[in-house]
Amino acid sequence: MRHSIAIVGVGPRGTYALEFLTRVLRAFPLRGEVDVHLVETAEFGAGSIWRTTQPEYLLMNTVASQVTAFADERVDENDPFEPGPSMYQWLQARGIEMEPNECPPRALHGRYLVEAFQDICSRPLPGVTLHTWNCRAVDLQSLEGQSRIVLDGGHLPIMADVVLLTTGHSSHTSPMQDELAAYAHRQSQNGNSRIRFLPTIYPVEQHLETLDETVSLGILGLGLTSIDGIAAVTEGKGGRFERDGEGRLMYHRSGKEPRIAAWSLPGLPPAARGINQKGATFRHPARFLTRARVDALRVQARAATGTPKLDFQRDAFPLLLLEMEYVYYLALCGARFAVHYLAVAEDPDARAEFLSEVDPTLRFRWDHLENPLAGRTFASREEYTDFLKAFIRRDLEEAARGSIDGPYKAATDVLRDLRGNIRYVVELGGLTPESHRWFDRVFWPLHNQIAAGPPAIRLEQLLALMEAGVLELSFGPNPRLSPCPEHGCFQLTSQTFPGEPYLIDVLADGRIQAPNVHSDRSSLMANLLARGAVRPFANVTESHRYEPCGIDATEDHQVIGADGTVHERLYSMGILNEGLRLYTFVAASPGVNAKPLAEARSWATRVRDQLWQLEEEQMPEEHIWEGFSSHEDHEESPYQPAGGFRVMTMPSVRPLILPGAGQTDLEGPGR
Repeated sequence: MRHSIAIVGVGPRGTYALEFLTRVLRAFPLRGEVDVHLVETAEFGAGSIWRTTQPEYLLMNTVASQVTAFADERVDENDPFEPGPSMYQWLQARGIEMEPNECPPRALHGRYLVEAFQDICSRPLPGVTLHTWNCRAVDLQSLEGQSRIVLDGGHLPIMADVVLLTTGHSSHTSPMQDELAAYAHRQSQNGNSRIRFLPTIYPVEQHLETLDETVSLGILGLGLTSIDGIAAVTEGKGGRFERDGEGRLMYHRSGKEPRIAAWSLPGLPPAARGINQKGATFRHPARFLTRARVDALRVQARAATGTPKLDFQRDAFPLLLLEMEYVYYLALCGARFAVHYLAVAEDPDARAEFLSEVDPTLRFRWDHLENPLAGRTFASREEYTDFLKAFIRRDLEEAARGSIDGPYKAATDVLRDLRGNIRYVVELGGLTPESHRWFDRVFWPLHNQIAAGPPAIRLEQLLALMEAGVLELSFGPNPRLSPCPEHGCFQLTSQTFPGEPYLIDVLADGRIQAPNVHSDRSSLMANLLARGAVRPFANVTESHRYEPCGIDATEDHQVIGADGTVHERLYSMGILNEGLRLYTFVAASPGVNAKPLAEARSWATRVRDQLWQLEEEQMPEEHIWEGFSSHEDHEESPYQPAGGFRVMTMPSVRPLILPGAGQTDLEGPGR
């Protein structure tokens, strides 16, 4: 028989899946031929986010040595998967000069992903044919045990036994964006050609590089995407950063820059990443928030409440704080002090007495991370600007101390190192609905603010732009954005200090929208939702319901329909499942069995088993073996690697479990 597998969306996640699928099918071949259909609207491997044509000044916020697209180092000596080159190894092989702890351009990561995809496709794959479709999937219909994938561009539909959806980021409807766009449209109809609203900054070379020096640009948000936008209208307009004789970064104007303003809810830019001192694979090992501890907490919760769901603030957050505090004092006071800390950490009185030895001004303070502006007032924009510049300088000093030696950067890096354990607490409805809502709306944005920010050079550049008078960041927390019909523009008003509103001609939304099945603009998602083929994941108890708004799926990534039916051979991975799962858009890291790779490995082995099951169901009852006289002599070894004896039929189907598949306590570094 002939099998058909389709991967819809072949950016990084789809590439990881293809990597493991081809290796599984090569190491453990099926009897029948296999067609693998690959559907991608942009570049295969890179997708749209990592497109190779984007400007070189757009940087990753992950260092080169902590990125890979290939099978991880062998988890077990019997593991058939050979590791591929990490991004840093790939750079070295091509003579591209870059330090292992340097953040590469995003386009360069795209080139790496494209070549990874091409390398996978070039491998000898007996019995497997790869088909690429550079178009968009607009619908997916169930038809006689298969999926019918409808493509745009006049292509014939694809029939597939198995489908994996890894479509990644998509655009969404937004009432706020609609209101801003409508106001700008009304102004333009009245002859105001200056005002514009951009729902996204990408592609920056089309949306932002074209703006001239007469325009006032406002960027909503201060995260990684907004920083890309700021780079586009400074470096992208010919401006230059250079260091003076004292090593301070200075910005030299090109004269073509627009006036730039950017702001966010916290009122501060995200914290800079500490210089990486951990190499490619070292991660802080959990001391308090261990998986065994989480399991014990679930047993206690079930006994007390009848459900194993946890409250993150009550159950997990205190343990996470202990992890951060331990690493902080390890960096500040040394190993001997840290060993004593471990002995008293969970006894509040003993811990307080022990920490009384530390200078109060040097003690770990979560509230300093949570809200650096707490209790502060500012009389003017100038006063706030002075505070903001000093705040950025202190953050850069701490970042320069490193991710191990710098106490606060070491502490916040724990949040990244233990991301796998945090997932273990949160994913698959692990929290109560109320706690899950708090986690998404309070804790995780704070995590992104203090632990998932840009490389330090980006904060240096923001400071240099402020000093040069090109960039205005001094608005304070949660400034009020509103239309200004009087001047035919938008206006931004600080709620932190008195002063005149800041006027904006072109407003760009520099935030990445969270996945939401209800607001997703894609035809594919709209059709699947309307047909009831998918449903939003909902965290539900008898008294509460919370919908993070990614789609629902089983632990094995099988999509769940509106009526609760599990689609046995329709899968989804990555951003589509955000909410059910956590931080689904991180890059995979080498050497740590990173979760994106573990999930791809688990999916590939499961799909191979399902297709073998289909073959078994359609074979005669006689057991025909090629190379063996009887199956009884060999039933403990039903899988033979490529090049060995081929099993023609089996008395039973046993799952192909590869060592380490789906198991990881460590986590990759993120975007």
